[in-house]
Amino acid sequence: MRGRPFKREIFKLDLLRAYGDVAAQSSKTIPTDPELLSEIVQTLLTRMSRLNQKHANISEWLIRCIAGFEERRSLGDSSDLLGCRPRILWHLANAPIPRGKHWVPVLNVQKIKLSIYLEMTESEKINDPFPIDVENASLRRFWLQKHTNAILKLLDYPCGCSHRKTLQSITNKSNPRNVAHCITREQLIVRVLSEWHATGDHQIRKLLGPRFRK
Repeated sequence: MRGRPFKREIFKLDLLRAYGDVAAQSSKTIPTDPELLSEIVQTLLTRMSRLNQKHANISEWLIRCIAGFEERRSLGDSSDLLGCRPRILWHLANAPIPRGKHWVPVLNVQKIKLSIYLEMTESEKINDPFPIDVENASLRRFWLQKHTNAILKLLDYPCGCSHRKTLQSITNKSNPRNVAHCITREQLIVRVLSEWHATGDHQIRKLLGPRFRK
């Protein structure tokens, strides 16, 4: 088997015997080394994405939910990891995957979080609102560049689409869809969501409801 690429390797009799002997002699069914477990999870998610991207998206997110609760608990947060973990694990094993390319509940949560964030930027504490009534339209691109990391964290939910993990395109001056052309809060929300979900503004407006169909 020396020199044979992994991607072309298949289980042959000698491999099955060798691996089987090791497995039979093991007293454990699952490794306990944290680093190795992390590698196994990432590998399984990669394999899952090749079989079903929607399952991979939601599974990866649920695993990060558990990791987030665990991290909060280690920092002294009162979040109940033990109480939440069974429900998350149940969803990981049994929850049905929503139909459709774009999941409306996810879009609605993202819309609400973006609306709250925009209100926060208008508060006296932050005082950095999205520049709507300005002559220099490029200021809107600069604003989004400044707030991109915070906004991407707000959008961190699973969806059935091949969503992007960047908003760089709509801050690009040469892109006719850049946010410099957004002159209302609703237009900004639609443009950000359409970029993240890798679709058009019209599709996002249709899914979000009457208020956004303008």
